[in-house]
Amino acid sequence: MNTHFVKFSVIILFFALLCSPMSARVEASETEPEALTPLTDFGELRAEDMEANYYGLVVDWTRRLSLNNNLQVEVLYLDPRLVLASEVLAGTVAEDTFDDYVAEQAAAYAASTPFVIKLSHDTNIDRLNLGDWKVTLANDQGEEQVLTDYQGSEPQLRTSYSRGNFYQVDYDVSFPTSGYQFLDSSTKWMKLSFDNGRNVYEITWDFQPQVSAQQSNVFETVMKILITSVTVLLALGLIVTRPKVSVLNEWSRADR
Repeated sequence: MNTHFVKFSVIILFFALLCSPMSARVEASETEPEALTPLTDFGELRAEDMEANYYGLVVDWTRRLSLNNNLQVEVLYLDPRLVLASEVLAGTVAEDTFDDYVAEQAAAYAASTPFVIKLSHDTNIDRLNLGDWKVTLANDQGEEQVLTDYQGSEPQLRTSYSRGNFYQVDYDVSFPTSGYQFLDSSTKWMKLSFDNGRNVYEITWDFQPQVSAQQSNVFETVMKILITSVTVLLALGLIVTRPKVSVLNEWSRADR
């Protein structure tokens, strides 16, 4: 075997593998899903947003959590784009009233941050009182607001394939924010905490693409390990396939 050819092959393969994580990182950044992003600038709302997928936004902004004693909570953050989509479905917003609507919403979100909180239990409607809980809204900037304003429906009997029959109360809630919008472009996360004096439960909305970054880091680590392993194996193969001294001597005598 030509040792120069083997060495050249090792070098080419090494650099090819070395470049592969770099190209993979570029590809990952191009295909990385967008992070969940709240609308914080009402000037970004356009008439085209009136065609937003209401049901898709509901899925994006809904979080669920099990509390104590089979009590379930479902929380929907009413992002301004979601509210606009619901108003369009209801037929209360049109293009000719769009600008006035945006101005009204900007003022409303400066005064309070709205959510829908749904409490449900399989059998006991007495467990569905939101007043039994201290509910706090917080963000990564250290701001906290305690819920004081909410309105609830009457307990409703609902049915689902996963739970069967259960009772649910829907609460329209808002957290006072004293003239400024609670979420801004630098907010990394927000969370709601439910405290009943014995236990604290938290629901978080994360506005950072952490999962994608972790996957990218794992891929890079795996590729580094692969590069090292292949290099070692090729080096061992080079040593194993290297002609013995006796063979070299025979080749040398044959050339004379």
